[in-house]
Amino acid sequence: MRTVYLFAALMDRAEKVNVFGDVAELLSRLPKAVLIGAAVALILSVAVIALRVWLLSRETPQQKMNRKLIRKMASHKPITSEEYLEQWIIEEHRDPKTCSGYRYCDRPGCYVVEIYSGRLAYTLGKRSEAYVGQSLHVNHRVHSHLSGKGNGDVYADARDGCVITIRFYLVGKKRLNSLEKKLIARYHAIESYNRTIGGGKRR
Repeated sequence: MRTVYLFAALMDRAEKVNVFGDVAELLSRLPKAVLIGAAVALILSVAVIALRVWLLSRETPQQKMNRKLIRKMASHKPITSEEYLEQWIIEEHRDPKTCSGYRYCDRPGCYVVEIYSGRLAYTLGKRSEAYVGQSLHVNHRVHSHLSGKGNGDVYADARDGCVITIRFYLVGKKRLNSLEKKLIARYHAIESYNRTIGGGKRR
C-alpha cells in the first residue's frame, strides 16, 4: 500500500509541475524526420541487443572456450609456447561448432615471439631474442614457427628448451603492414631474428 501511495504522490507532483505536458510540447516541436530517426535507432539498438543475447544462448561450450581464447589473444598479454601448444587443439570433432582450441581461433593479426634463454631469464624479464610477423591466419603462422615449418631460429630455440612467449595483436588486414613495422621497431627485432623492417606484404 505504501508503494501505491508513493506512486500516487509522484504522479500528483508530476501533474503540478506539468512534466508530461512540457515533454509532449517539446516533442511536438521536433521535426517528424528527427522523431522517426530516433525511433528507428532505438528499435535497431533493441534488435541488436536481442540478437546478441539469442546468439550467446545458442553457443556451444566449445564456442565459448574459443571466445575466451580470442579475448586472451586480444589482451596482448604473453602466452607461453607450452600453454599455446597444449591448447592448440582442446576438442576436435566433425562439427566445427564442437571444436575448440587456438587452431579454431584464427584471425588477421601480428604477433611477437619473445625468447628467453631459461626460466631465470624469463622470471627476470631478460629477453634474448625476438621475432615479429604478420598473417591473415595468425594462429597457424605462429604454430608453424613452433613446429619447425616457419622461422628456423625460433624453432631451434623451442627445440633447445628456451622459454618462448607469444603476444598477439589482432587487427584488420589493412593495418597489418603498419603495425608490423611498429612492433619490429618497438621490440628491436631487426637486431634479432627479423631480417627486414617489415610492412612489405601486399594486402
